[in-house]
Amino acid sequence: MDDFTKKSVPDSTLDSATKSQIAPQAVEKTDLSSLPQEAVMSSARFFAGNKWYIVLLVLGVAIIGVLALFAFRKNPPPKEANIQVTIDAPEDLPSSGDIVVKVNVVNADSARLIGLELEMVYPEGFGYISSTPTAKNLPGTLFSLPDLGSSENTVVLLRLKTQGGVGDTRTIRTRLRYHYTNFNSVFTRETEKKGTFVASGLKLDIQGPGETNNSQLVHYIIKYVNNSDKKLENGRIEATYPKGFVFSVGEPVPVISKNIWNVGSLEPNQGGQIKVTGTFAQATPGETQTFAVMYSVLDSQGLYHTQAATSFNTVIASLPLLVSHALDGQEGALVANPGDTLNYTVRYQNNATFAATAVNIVVSIDSKAVDVNSIQAEGAVISGNTITWNASSFSNLEVVNPGESGNLRFSMQVRNPPVKDTSRQVDVKTTIKIRSQELETYLPGETIQVKVSSIASISAVVSHVSGSLPPRVGQDTLYAITLALRNLTNDINESMVTSFLALPPASFDKNSITPSAEGSKLTLDTSTGKLVWNVGQLRAHTGDFTQPRTVSFTVRLNPSASQVGDEPVLLKNITFTGTDSFTGQAVTLRTNDVTTDDVSGDSGGGLGRVVE
Repeated sequence: MDDFTKKSVPDSTLDSATKSQIAPQAVEKTDLSSLPQEAVMSSARFFAGNKWYIVLLVLGVAIIGVLALFAFRKNPPPKEANIQVTIDAPEDLPSSGDIVVKVNVVNADSARLIGLELEMVYPEGFGYISSTPTAKNLPGTLFSLPDLGSSENTVVLLRLKTQGGVGDTRTIRTRLRYHYTNFNSVFTRETEKKGTFVASGLKLDIQGPGETNNSQLVHYIIKYVNNSDKKLENGRIEATYPKGFVFSVGEPVPVISKNIWNVGSLEPNQGGQIKVTGTFAQATPGETQTFAVMYSVLDSQGLYHTQAATSFNTVIASLPLLVSHALDGQEGALVANPGDTLNYTVRYQNNATFAATAVNIVVSIDSKAVDVNSIQAEGAVISGNTITWNASSFSNLEVVNPGESGNLRFSMQVRNPPVKDTSRQVDVKTTIKIRSQELETYLPGETIQVKVSSIASISAVVSHVSGSLPPRVGQDTLYAITLALRNLTNDINESMVTSFLALPPASFDKNSITPSAEGSKLTLDTSTGKLVWNVGQLRAHTGDFTQPRTVSFTVRLNPSASQVGDEPVLLKNITFTGTDSFTGQAVTLRTNDVTTDDVSGDSGGGLGRVVE
């Protein structure tokens, strides 16, 4: 370390060639001021003079870009439409029977839907019978539906047979396929409805016309029978009338509205029938209308459950000339009383595309109960029981142009009494028809039946049997009271006479009842004094061609001092009730109270007035 000697470091040196290579190069600067002033001014003037063209050019390029974006990008697929499909089917399915199923399709979307096809998926035990519209295939599973605009709907009505075990649940499913007008993709909407098999045992059947027109009177017969081995209780039958059907009358008369009947209880093998009459006056020719019926029973909660259902299809035909007539002022059953005047309105219409010339309308009247001399028809020729309108008497029938219609009127009177023989269940039938020079035969209208009710009467007479006459205070007077019933052309069923004894119950002598056949039918309620004569059936022409129906009995009067000068009432509030077996109408009759002043042979001599 001692030998270490400090020495200075010499400056580094480079040769001249190396220095020249690494030395910084000077940058050549341009002096703008040296450019010509005219070039700068020219460029400024170019931009200033063409600035709007440059702006429009840039804007045009931007618009083309946006349009290209929309033109070349793919449209997103549309969403499912707001379309509603509902299945109206009974929740309680008959274990062996028919049901009616209604499928309603509603387009609640704003877009129009096209190419609609409905597929039905039937569960085990279900089979296709018929439908409106008709199915595309034999199994009845495919249906073509019309295109639906916004808020439009369409309906498929099916009649299906069912079979299954009681308590088993089945599900009916639908698949609706559709697409939009401007999009080819097919969309599907599925719906289902569940039901459970219940024991019914009731068989329903409908008989009616397969084809009719909208002027003819049509009849449907609903038949029902209990095929089970058990009693069916609390049942009712409800009819669903077709579109355009106008109800006229039901036999028996419906209990609710115009389409519900109480069946009540049915023993095994017991059944019945209902007759429904009406017209398709409001239906469109060419349509197929479905008349549907269901049988329901009432449960403990007061709810009705469908047990069986069936339906019947009727085609509405189109006729070139239509004619119909109706009884004025009648709703429900067509019934007239003896002595009534019947007023009818006739309506005719030309549905053809050609004018109908020399039109004839003929009404035929079939009834013993009508006085032919009472028939009146303005502008018509009346010959016996036939009324004819033609151009010679009614100029409007000379030419009836397409779409033209008109009305006519006629009337007649029902005799009183309706007949002079033993005819029963008398009615008035009128049949109408129409033709023109262009038609070979008459086209039929409908036949209207008006039932004539039966006129019944009740009378009460009193005669003196024994004792004081006039009645005397504290002494007995015995009177015989006789009730008499008379009737005309129809049986009156379930009839009875009620009255009230105006004397103490002990005054009534049960052993005095005559004839003896009526003895068990005349009873007195001693607590109220009500006297009931259970007549039962009052036959037609009783008291007319046969003896009146009568019952006689005696009562004892022992007047008090307070009754001096009075004519005491013996029997009061005498009323007859029953049901006309032909018209179905209730019959109610009343007669005056029976007093001592009514004694036969008195002739106002005062023999009924109580004396001391």
